[in-house]
Amino acid sequence: MDGLAALKVGEVRLAGFRNATTFVLTGLDIEAKAALVREQVEAALGADPPPAAQRTRAVALELERLYNHAAAIAALCQSTGLSIGQSAAEIALERLLRLGAAAFGHRYLFGVMEVGGVRRAPDGAALRSGLPDAYGELRRAADALLSTNSFLDRLEAAGIVTGEQGRRLGRVGAAARAPPPAGSPRRRPRASSARGRSASRPGGCPAAAAARGRAACGWPDGGRR
Repeated sequence: MDGLAALKVGEVRLAGFRNATTFVLTGLDIEAKAALVREQVEAALGADPPPAAQRTRAVALELERLYNHAAAIAALCQSTGLSIGQSAAEIALERLLRLGAAAFGHRYLFGVMEVGGVRRAPDGAALRSGLPDAYGELRRAADALLSTNSFLDRLEAAGIVTGEQGRRLGRVGAAARAPPPAGSPRRRPRASSARGRSASRPGGCPAAAAARGRAACGWPDGGRR
């Protein structure tokens, strides 16, 4: 195949497990996609991951949620012509991605989950030392935007997309997370109990809050001016 790229879709080995299957996931929200695939396979196999693995999965999913929020805020700023706000959100995004690399070995948290457990536990020291600063950077950017009327004015007429409207529109990505659709891993008792109340709270993503025209991110204060 001179001059053409080749994609390997299968491999046969003399040793190892018979009939092994590899799932290749691409695009945004890799950890959330992996969680959905993993839970379906585990349910079919009757596998029950140990509590330590469930805690690791919860940490990875929450960290992914945070950096996706930072990316969404940066995109909102770009769409409303606020380059300074965009830069501030991208700084927070970079801090969170570096935290992922320090805690899990990959900026986008690839290779953390596997069926029946996890491949690696997070570096607790890296999380304890890096998370407060990374979250603080994101919070400062969000607070600055929430006090910028020229930013909020651009969102006033966005309106509200209800859950039913979102399902009809086939929403995806961050917009599909507030409230999460019925098939989302965030609706599942195991994931929601491990990840905590703030992860499953309706309106907990910047895209949904921006649609209400009052906030760029669903912080505990409700995004009020």
